[in-house]
Formats: sequence, C-alpha cells, structure tokens
Amino acid sequence: MKKALLIILSAALLLSCSAKKDQTAVPLDADKIAGEWSGTMKAGGQDLELAFHIKNDSGDLTAVMDSITQGVNGIIAEDVAINQTELKINFKSINAVYTASLSGTDTLEGSWKQGPGKYDLTLQRRRSALTAPMRPQDPSEPYPYKSEDVTFRNLKQDAVLAGTLTYPDSGKADYAIILISGSGSQDRNEELMNHRPFLVISDYLTREGIAVLRYDDRGFGESTGDAADATSADLATDADAAVNFMAQQDFVQVGKIGLAGHSEGGLIAPITANSNELVDFVILLAGPGVPGDKLLMSQSEAIMKAAGASEAAIKQTSEINRKVYDILLNETDDEIIKNQIIPLLQSAGLSEAQAEQQMQQLTSPWFKYFTAYNPEQELSRLSIPVLAVNGSLDLQVPAEENLTAIRKILEKSEKSDFTIKEFDGLNHLFQPAVKGLPSEYGSIEKTIAPEVLEYISSWIKTAL
Repeated sequence: MKKALLIILSAALLLSCSAKKDQTAVPLDADKIAGEWSGTMKAGGQDLELAFHIKNDSGDLTAVMDSITQGVNGIIAEDVAINQTELKINFKSINAVYTASLSGTDTLEGSWKQGPGKYDLTLQRRRSALTAPMRPQDPSEPYPYKSEDVTFRNLKQDAVLAGTLTYPDSGKADYAIILISGSGSQDRNEELMNHRPFLVISDYLTREGIAVLRYDDRGFGESTGDAADATSADLATDADAAVNFMAQQDFVQVGKIGLAGHSEGGLIAPITANSNELVDFVILLAGPGVPGDKLLMSQSEAIMKAAGASEAAIKQTSEINRKVYDILLNETDDEIIKNQIIPLLQSAGLSEAQAEQQMQQLTSPWFKYFTAYNPEQELSRLSIPVLAVNGSLDLQVPAEENLTAIRKILEKSEKSDFTIKEFDGLNHLFQPAVKGLPSEYGSIEKTIAPEVLEYISSWIKTAL
C-alpha cells in the first residue's frame, strides 16, 4: 500500500541545510519543465529518493510526486508556477514547496521546504517511459498481438479513463482481465523506479490468449476526474466502468471476465466484483486481508525493523500510531481529531508546523476511509473464484498476516472457491529481494518473478 505508508516520527528526523545557488539558471517555459524528474534528498541521516511527474497541458503545468524510499506515491501538487528562471511546486497537503532553477536542459537545482526545515534537492531529467532504458522483462514492439489505446467513461463520477487494451491477433480472447493499480496516482503500467509491472503482466497474459485492459488512474496520465478526495470506494467505480467497457468488446467472452488488483487494487477488486455481475473471477496481488489500521501498524513496524530501527524506536512509533488510529476510528469531527492528535505528534518530537502537516494526510478522505475499512465485508460476499498471492518479503502488505486473514474469511463462505499462494523471497512487487524494503525496488533488474506470471496464467485457465 504505497500511499498508506505512515511513520509518524519520520518528520522529526529531518535536518535543516542551506539550498544551493545555481549560477547557470536559464529562462523557463512549460515545455522545458514538463517530463519525468528524480533525485535524492539527504534528511535526518537518511537518503530519500523522490520522483516528480510534471505535465504540460496547453501551458498549464501540473505535478505529482512519489516519495519512493518511503513507498508513498501520488502526492498531487496544488500549484505549479514558473517565473522567469524559477520553478515553484506547492504541495499544500503536506505543507511543502519545491523551488528550483534549470541548469542546462536536464538538471533542476533547488530546495525542498517543509514546515520549518529546508533541504537541498537536485533533480535530474528521466527519459520518458517510451525512451527510458528498458528493464529485461519489458516487451519490445512489434507485439505478437493487438494493442490499442482506448478511453472509457465512468458515468457515476464523471471521469474519462484512458488506457491500453491488448488482445490476441486472432480476434478472440479465451479470457479477459482488468488490472487495478495500487494506492497513489499510477499510470497504466503502474510504473515505479523504471519498472512497469502492469506492462509486463499484460504482455505475458496476452501472449497466453488473455485480453488485458490497464488504465491510468483518474486525474493522472491521460485520465480525467477528481483524485484529490477519492476514496477506495470511489476508485472502485472506475474499475466498474472498465469491466463494462471490456464486456462490450467483440472478442471478449461474457462469463470469462476477471479483475486483478495489486496492493490497494486488491481491496478495490472485491468491491467492484460484488457490485458488477459481469465479474467472474478475482486475483488479489498482495491485497490486504486485515483492517486498514492493523495493516498500517504492521507495515510501519515491518519496514522500520527491516531498515534497522531499534526496538525502542519501533515501540515508540507503534504506540503513537495506535493512539492516532484509535482517535481516527472513534471521532468524526476533524477539529476534535486535530486537537487530540497534534499533542501526540508533538510528544514524539514534531514541531507544531510538522504536526499540522501530518494532519493533512490523516484527515484526508482517502486515509480516513482506508484506516476504517475492513476487507472482510467484501471478501466474505464473493461467490466467484479467488486467487490471492503474495511474496514472503512483502513489507507493505505482510504476507503471513494478510494471506492467513484472507484464507479464514473465504473459508467461512459456503460458496467460496479460492486458492492462496505465498512465493518465497519475493517483495511487494513480486521481485526477488534481499530485505523487501521499498528502497530496493529500483536496484532489482527483474520486474516480476516469472513463476508468478506462470502461476497466474495457469490459474486463470483452470478457474472457470
């Protein structure tokens, strides 16, 4: 669950430093700034890898940031402005501003200001997904199947989703599947650290005779719609529209349409399946099986432990997080929540400004919904085949805890038809890993272990 990562004490660890002054700044315009950028910020004795996705829409700039090291994706900037030689990106939701100037054509030199702290941050331009260095598993054109860019509309919430539909050259698919991405704003390939898991999955499955639809999340990439206040339930209506679109395709057989959701997508898939009778099977790729607050607790503890944090630090963070989540679960008034939580955050060493910044995330519609959500309410209603898979080194949705919970839930249903599979040595992205830390994702060349692809394909072909 990328967006859900919350380590309360992390903000208290940041140290101040002065920003660099670039003497070779060049005049700016929207075209020069648009693109993919990434860099590493040193803060509190740790390196935080950040990625910025800046888009130029007829002169209007938008930006989305991923904090890769922390596993938090899809932080949307409320304002992006250029003034002669200065770029300013304002992330009001986290009380942060990035200010920079362009050096040459491929370097942004500037500073990140968050609360009272200010930190050097230099970004380098990344080549686009079309020209970026390919990972070993990325497919190359020409593909041995049809690939079409498509759009479809979510009439329930006024969003137009843009994606890619792949299907066999024969014009007939044995099965069809819709891929649902994890939390945070994701493109249709679920790209992260130059890995494109959904591209690799769709390529493999389509070669196996399965039609696949993958799409940009609402408000991201080429898709429209309001993402800022969207909860998992809202995003399920996008997946519902994708199912209806897939069912209308001539090469798709009604009765053989499924959903595959990764991470939060594994929470969204059951919601969609229970609301749309066209869904015939569900695949949970590192999907949650425990309530949101419990998952967040386990995630924070697992990542801190794997990163080498002391038992005392883990205990302190866990105690504060538990109190915070209890307040969120038992109070509905944001002012009351704020008055109760801010003192807790300050007792952990955060300044008033940092505590206020943390509150922006805690009281967002998405976070409040996710914290209170229990997957059992939808998993227990499924009466179609279910496959739940995870990696033993997954720290974001710990495998043992969540697969065990999913099994227990599905066993209660007389209509259940399910398969549970844990893959040894794989992380949250199903890569062979050392510790499973999010910071390892980019250093691993393999995008997804072949045995996972083979297992999913074989299960689809025997599930119906």
